[in-house]
Amino acid sequence: GQVWLETRRVNLRAVAFYARHGYRPIANFGRYASRPEAVCLAKTLTLPADARPGFKAWTTQRPAG
Repeated sequence: GQVWLETRRVNLRAVAFYARHGYRPIANFGRYASRPEAVCLAKTLTLPADARPGFKAWTTQRPAG
């Protein structure tokens, strides 16, 4: 899967942060498509090779107890 996000092009700290963490520019999408001041970024997420089928990395369930 992928994570997509948007930030303002002038927010150089955010753009640099995302680039350092593996996000790459993509075509602006949705309401940002016609906004040149926006930059859209994406990062591909992968599970570790040893992940079991059905494994959930994140959960919204509260621990029992």
